[in-house]
Amino acid sequence: MQLLLWQGVFLAALLSVLWNASAHAATDIADEPNTDKPILALDTGGHTSAVYKVLVSDYKNQLISVGLDKTIRIWDLTTGEPLRVLRPPIGPGTHGYLFSAALSPDDKLLAVGTYRALTPLYDHRIHLIDLDKSQIIRSLKGHVYTIYDLAFSPDGERLASASHDGTVRIWDVNTGRTLQILKGHTEPVHGVAWKPDGKQVVSGSLDKTARIWNVDTGAATVVIHDHTDHINSVGWSPDGRTIATSSEDKSIRLYEPSGKFRYAWRNLPNQVESLKFSPDSKRLLYTYGSNTLPPIGAMTLDMEKGPQLVKYNAHENSPICCTFTPDGKLAVTGDSISRIRVWDSTTGATQLKLDGRGTPMFSAGWSADGQAIAWGTRHGHETNDKGGPLERTFCLKNLDFGPPPDQTFVRPRAQIGSLRMGYDKGETPINMHKVIFVREGRKVASFTLPQPYDDVRCYTLFPDGRAVIGSYSGAYLFDVNTGLVQREMSERGEELWGLAPSPNSKYVLTAGNDQVMRVWNLDEGEMVVALFVAGDEWIAWTSQGFYAASLAGESLMGWHINRGPESLADFYPAAQFHKSLYRPDIIRRLIETGDLTRAVELANQERNEQSKVIRVADVLPAEVKITEPTATRVEQTESKFTIRAAAEPTNNQPLTAMQLLIDGRPVGPPRQVAPPATGQPAGKVEQEWTVELPPGTFDVAVKAEAAHNYALSQPVEVTRPRSEGDALPKLFVLSIGDGPDGKSAAAVSKSLAAAAPGVFGEVVTHVLQGDEATPAAVDAELEKIRGRATLADTTVIYYAGRETLDTAGHYRLSAARGGDPDPAGVWLSDKRLKSELGAIQGRTLLALDTVRAERRRERDANSGFCGSSAHETGSDKLDTAAADFLREMLSTEYGITVLRASRRASSAMAQGQSQSGTSAFAQAFGEAIGGKADQDKDGLIHLQEISRYVNQRVQELTKGKQMPVIERPRGMRSFPLGKPPASVGEPAPSGK
Repeated sequence: MQLLLWQGVFLAALLSVLWNASAHAATDIADEPNTDKPILALDTGGHTSAVYKVLVSDYKNQLISVGLDKTIRIWDLTTGEPLRVLRPPIGPGTHGYLFSAALSPDDKLLAVGTYRALTPLYDHRIHLIDLDKSQIIRSLKGHVYTIYDLAFSPDGERLASASHDGTVRIWDVNTGRTLQILKGHTEPVHGVAWKPDGKQVVSGSLDKTARIWNVDTGAATVVIHDHTDHINSVGWSPDGRTIATSSEDKSIRLYEPSGKFRYAWRNLPNQVESLKFSPDSKRLLYTYGSNTLPPIGAMTLDMEKGPQLVKYNAHENSPICCTFTPDGKLAVTGDSISRIRVWDSTTGATQLKLDGRGTPMFSAGWSADGQAIAWGTRHGHETNDKGGPLERTFCLKNLDFGPPPDQTFVRPRAQIGSLRMGYDKGETPINMHKVIFVREGRKVASFTLPQPYDDVRCYTLFPDGRAVIGSYSGAYLFDVNTGLVQREMSERGEELWGLAPSPNSKYVLTAGNDQVMRVWNLDEGEMVVALFVAGDEWIAWTSQGFYAASLAGESLMGWHINRGPESLADFYPAAQFHKSLYRPDIIRRLIETGDLTRAVELANQERNEQSKVIRVADVLPAEVKITEPTATRVEQTESKFTIRAAAEPTNNQPLTAMQLLIDGRPVGPPRQVAPPATGQPAGKVEQEWTVELPPGTFDVAVKAEAAHNYALSQPVEVTRPRSEGDALPKLFVLSIGDGPDGKSAAAVSKSLAAAAPGVFGEVVTHVLQGDEATPAAVDAELEKIRGRATLADTTVIYYAGRETLDTAGHYRLSAARGGDPDPAGVWLSDKRLKSELGAIQGRTLLALDTVRAERRRERDANSGFCGSSAHETGSDKLDTAAADFLREMLSTEYGITVLRASRRASSAMAQGQSQSGTSAFAQAFGEAIGGKADQDKDGLIHLQEISRYVNQRVQELTKGKQMPVIERPRGMRSFPLGKPPASVGEPAPSGK
């Protein structure tokens, strides 16, 4: 019996789009229970799985995208800034996948087609969402399987939908009533498009036919049989003269409105997955890829003369959807691993990269002592029983990144003793749905995935005769001796590309396309801990809700709470549970104990607390809503603005305070709420605020606090237009640095002042150097800023010097570098700094460019791969204290933007200077604000652009020794910090 442990087709699949596989897997999967319980979800600033539809709103110059991560994301198409996330109802596994979307002609109504969630079997709905109110206003019921394509009629009164159930439906948008059911296709329908006069639609199906329908009579007037494989997409040109169809037969065919064949592009690079006409009907954009072989990419075609015009090949995986901007200048493509690219449709140059902060993972491994897990983000050219190369490690007992992985790491095992597993090489073609088990040349067992369109991605054997098989929809634990599946292991129906057994064979580590690593207990079939990594930020969690995180890690994850089958869900970031669920002491004990209850017991013993497992469902925040204004976007001409809000307690948790937030920052002190009378339930709380708004655009939200958590309302975007004669906002800059840091402080202040004209009016700078850089002087300058700053203004504090802990273990700063390690009167405490910065109105940025006297300990190899964690060094404690301080700065209690020269401050011995004599961070910041960060060439330097430039530039200048941290509070958008001279030197190091 021959097994195939490697096959080229597998590696090719790593480069492919799984259009049909994903679609069919979602619709053929067995019925699963739906839930209204808290569901853990990532929030990385971008998609975490395949992007299935991209749409452009001309009204707001925004991009809308939907995908298999079950989210609707709205982006600023000018800056690439993520603006909003809408979350339809979801369930476990595939429930809630978003395959289709359409935007009404007036850009105010969004239709999305989902794989059913919170609805009965065979009830797959289309949600109509009012974008201004962020509400589902109607759900269209009728399709019994997944909806693959949607299209509004030109007048916006009707909606066409194409479904896996083989039908096209025409809906009345205003009533939700089905007007026509267009029947005739014999297989799933993947595409539908309207003729510009609204009298006909064209559809394309996996039955290899396209049909032209009269929408009034429901009759198919033309059936086109020319394609030799599945039709994936159809289009009707804006001028009404041309129908286009694309197919897996690697062709695009053009037809007259009558159905008469006109022209074909044959032998295209690969299967055509999507197409879109340009607004002037002169070009056709298409994407191509395959579930077996490369190449992948996108291309524009000349509709008048026929040649291929521009090729775009910057996607790392197959692009599966596309569109043009309304002016036709830009093309937008989304791919099967979450990436969106905006590019010049005439040159192919990338303009924007709309990515989240994570990366799909293709391999997994364990350190030989079980202390650390490892992963890789490249598929490489290794056998599929191992996956790609390992790149990074994370120490589960230390909760920190470890050294690079070495050759001792445990990888998947396709053979243990005489037992081997793999694909059956005797089958032609290779059956990717099946693995076989062979002992001494004889097949002893086989496993076939239960879903016919699923594929085996990875696998490993265990010494006790069990195996774990990873697939498109999770992992299966298989007993070779009995030939039975013991259990399925999946949190969200994740697509797996890598797995590895733990050295003690108690756990299996999985990694895949959703960018999360998960450790599973084989005997219980439960997830022990999950880890998401974005650069040097991370968050680890349990399914019950306990978590640990790096400085900015809390912003990367949260809980999705369904509010019914026809309402958008709520989302609570992990930070809102910090008081009750942030428990690093529990997380680091999980692998050792293998049991959450025992980990909680041990951690609470150390704290001298009663042992109790808290679950997210028990500590859900209140429901808080802004009741006035009622719209999510408001234009305000008067300076006085009134906000009213109401908060309803959850699980009888009394509210303790209400707070108004503007751009993520608190406005005024929190308003305390009296506790309910003894024996009375917690009641509803209502509050009203009136504030003076300067000209500008602001995000207004309301916070409701309880003992274990806090809740945030959905924000309201309030714009007060600037009138002639209105003063520009003020910029305040306070730079602090002594000795060698004085030059850096002066350089930062000078660069900000030079770039300010055009963005800011009055610019107030002050540099404290030498003997002036005392805490008392800092206090005095901050008090001056506090007395003058308004909501419209921006304050930047740059602090260069030393950081350390006081005798009580609290974080503190000093501008003094040398001499006495603890000189009196030079240290600024964290408490003092929080109080002073918290009192300043407007946007406030704190930049720390610090060093430390403490040196980081070297790893003790005798204590295992990660070293000993029994006793923290002073440097470790300082890392923890600094992260806690900066995390608090980012929180809704302060709302301060944090810039740190490096994730960990360097020791004084390791810190160097750039050639300019300033720190690497100061040099990079000066270059950025001076113009090199202007990636979109709009003449403004936004904070988001500074973040991207400085992050890369500091790593270049320090040869990777420093990785900056630049984080904004939740609720604060990117904003311009400067307008440099028109002539700029070298271009920015990377595109958006």
